[in-house]
Amino acid sequence: MFNRNTIFARPVTAALVAFVGIAAVVRADLPAALDLIPADASIAGGIENLERFQANLAAFRKASGGEAPNKDLEKLDAFFQMPGMNKTGSAAIAVIGEIPDAQPGTQTDLKDMPIVILAPVTDYAKLVGQMGGDANAAVAEIKGPQNTWFVKNSGSGYIIASPKREVTEAFQAKPGNLEAHKKALGVVGGRTASKGDFIIIANITKLGDKIKKGAKEAGKRIDTVAAMQGADGPDMSAFSGMTDAFVRDAQVAVLSSTFSETGMSLDVASQFKEGSELAGMFNDKGSTASLTGSLPNKPFLLAFAMDTSKPALKKLMSTLSSMQKPAAAAAESDKKDKPAAEKPAASNMTAMLIEQAQKVDGVAAVIGYPKGGLAAGLFSETVIYMKTPDAAGFQKATGEAMTKMNGQVEGPSKYITTFSPASSEVSGTKIDSWTMDVQPADPAMGDGGMGMIKGFLTGPAGKFQGTMAPVKGGSLMTFSQYEPNVAAALKAAADGNGLSTGLADVSKNLPADRTFELYLGTKSILETLSGVMQMFGQPAMPIPEQIAPVALGGTSDSGGVQLRAVVPSSVFKTMAELQKNMQGPGGNDPADEEPVEPTKKSEKKDTKPKF
Repeated sequence: MFNRNTIFARPVTAALVAFVGIAAVVRADLPAALDLIPADASIAGGIENLERFQANLAAFRKASGGEAPNKDLEKLDAFFQMPGMNKTGSAAIAVIGEIPDAQPGTQTDLKDMPIVILAPVTDYAKLVGQMGGDANAAVAEIKGPQNTWFVKNSGSGYIIASPKREVTEAFQAKPGNLEAHKKALGVVGGRTASKGDFIIIANITKLGDKIKKGAKEAGKRIDTVAAMQGADGPDMSAFSGMTDAFVRDAQVAVLSSTFSETGMSLDVASQFKEGSELAGMFNDKGSTASLTGSLPNKPFLLAFAMDTSKPALKKLMSTLSSMQKPAAAAAESDKKDKPAAEKPAASNMTAMLIEQAQKVDGVAAVIGYPKGGLAAGLFSETVIYMKTPDAAGFQKATGEAMTKMNGQVEGPSKYITTFSPASSEVSGTKIDSWTMDVQPADPAMGDGGMGMIKGFLTGPAGKFQGTMAPVKGGSLMTFSQYEPNVAAALKAAADGNGLSTGLADVSKNLPADRTFELYLGTKSILETLSGVMQMFGQPAMPIPEQIAPVALGGTSDSGGVQLRAVVPSSVFKTMAELQKNMQGPGGNDPADEEPVEPTKKSEKKDTKPKF
């Protein structure tokens, strides 16, 4: 039974999440109801067409095995179906005024939020009556189990609702704001907003102080975690500077969600102010397809590619590198007056990788699914392609960096590395070979389970090992010295039509001209988890033959940034079926069921719709 007023009882965060999660198919313009929302609202969102959203949500649910993304969505759907609602109209939600601060670890109560909802109506009186309110009152009260909502008639085909009476009384729903919203969205925000039937627009000028405060609190939590582990936290001044720059230059942040029979996608984007530093930095189109094309086309756990040739990415790499420098400097200082075997690494592994990444114009990597299962090593099928005009110079610098790490200590670990230039030949190509082992810095302390972890990651070798070779347009690194694996990787790099071919069906749903893309090999990940479960005596998971990968892609052009996540319906369907199998007969979690009150035989069943 749909419980009366349940949707009004949720915290504002749940309300916003519910709204974000109900988008539908591609449309060409902003929701019409946004024309009634002031352009200076802290947060504004809208649905273009309720009926279309319902049809596409139904198609998604059917393709996903009948599982809804969230029970709140079903309740919201039922609300839109109530008598008196305009089922083909547009709806909007907004936060008007200052958002009150919540206590640490809590959410702001809904009753304290200056939130307003505009829902399209054909009969205001009938709708309010169905919800138990007095339609003749200037402001009607709709009581719920936890909150009371105050509603009134806009006089222009909308019901205005807020948990704060003063917000409802003051809100006028004046038209003429749509063009201002479009201008604030800009090119990147506009194309993101036009993707889904529901969008949320965050006014960064209004929310800037809260964003800075949140970033500062996040930095404190990172320092606390690092201190608990007995280590120094990263230098957060660079992160703080990035946050300040975002708040300074951003006009809006945008969320847009779409549902269809093929799956779900969620877009997050930001448009920067014209002439600002960030607008100038993020002003180049990327190209990642050629990078993934240089990787072998095979089952994988994870694959990604990043076009680092653009100024924005070069600067980001530089910032990340600077965040590692204090730790490296502290390690360098700690070397003094210590025996060589106890000297800590002046540049840890993360810093080395970031430093090397700054020397290339693009990088792509795939963590392939091990043919021999987990016994072969989780990273045994890993291949990395680095786009660079000077492959020989890059490999030389990498070899020098790895040689420098040999014998260095970082925390409780000691690195044992080797690098052998032109040590062998595969498919007519001279290749370098390398190894990296991690051992206890103090043998007397034991390995603390390190040997088991290394076996899981690297297989029987018990250490990382691989090759490097110059290839078309760059350099190729493998995490295996097994000749057939190396030969397959070299062939893919030479042909240039490797993994990108296998990703074509899902990558077409990502934004064009991408700077960054990442894929999760859903089937391979589930097979790996199933293998782990079997190691602990659990039954194997029933995994379908075909499951599409989850995809993530980002752009950095036209003075803004955009990130899109795509989750195919087959992933939802598979996860729903696995959950049912794990729950056993019934397939439902009793905690999710709403209580059903017993009724007397003499009582007639109430057939009125419940809110």
